[in-house]
Amino acid sequence: MKTTCKKLVHGIEAFFIEKIISSSLKINERQKRLISSGLKKIAFDILGFRKEYVVKSISDRLEVPLSKATDIAGKAYFHFFNNCMTMISLSLGKPEALLSSIKITGFDYFKEAYSRNSGVIILSGHYGLWELIPHFFSLNGYKMTSVVRRQSNQHVDIIMENMRKAHGASTTDSGFNMRQSLKDLRNGNLLGLMIDQNAGDKGIFIDFLGKPASTVPGPAILSEKTEAPLVLAIVRPSQNALHKHEVEFFPPFYPENYFNSSNGRFELTARYSDLFCSIIKKNPEQWFWLHRRWKSNNTFSSL
Repeated sequence: MKTTCKKLVHGIEAFFIEKIISSSLKINERQKRLISSGLKKIAFDILGFRKEYVVKSISDRLEVPLSKATDIAGKAYFHFFNNCMTMISLSLGKPEALLSSIKITGFDYFKEAYSRNSGVIILSGHYGLWELIPHFFSLNGYKMTSVVRRQSNQHVDIIMENMRKAHGASTTDSGFNMRQSLKDLRNGNLLGLMIDQNAGDKGIFIDFLGKPASTVPGPAILSEKTEAPLVLAIVRPSQNALHKHEVEFFPPFYPENYFNSSNGRFELTARYSDLFCSIIKKNPEQWFWLHRRWKSNNTFSSL
């Protein structure tokens, strides 16, 4: 009975996601915003899905009153739905539509890192339109593999996999093949890693928006082993009327600047986490606050 119910729930989830994908490919930007407003109203205002947790997290981490935190939270729900629909339509649409919709900032930082011929670790998080980053690189001729967490719903996982690979990028599990990842980087390719997911007992505890959070050590470990620089990239809605979205790159982190001490991995992880947190603080409504980032515990540790 339990297995049957689980299959039914997974089937319903897949059905609705397929409907959202189908709709996203047919409607214009105004219609996406209207649908996103409706979904925000249902999830946040009516059902209150994780509302209390999100509002409290925003209030505590950004040090703002609950009224302000509630306003930011509502916008975060809206932008999550709107960004998802946009990522779907661009991921599964024509390549020229994706490339023409973006403005690039700081690409010289990436090229500087890439010129070392030791591969580049592309860092990002659940901010803005993060799923567009691998597509951007693939459509510009770079070979990139993204490390992703598989969905428990196999049907949904297949849908996500097809979307992520639509323009030529590759994926690998979060329990990824270290040997293959090392090989990819040493061949001068790109490896994409998310840095804002709770890593449980496998993580190291780094300050994240003022509170210790279990953080994946993988980027620092791979950088140390391959000498590959790390470059943080994000995609945010653009203020430029000619482009809807802005892909921004930040100055590289070079491993030789960190691995001359026993705490090198901890320090490197802290530095790029701090950079990402500074981005969140500027536009907090673009980050995925629904993720329970600080759920593991509240003590620091190091590698």
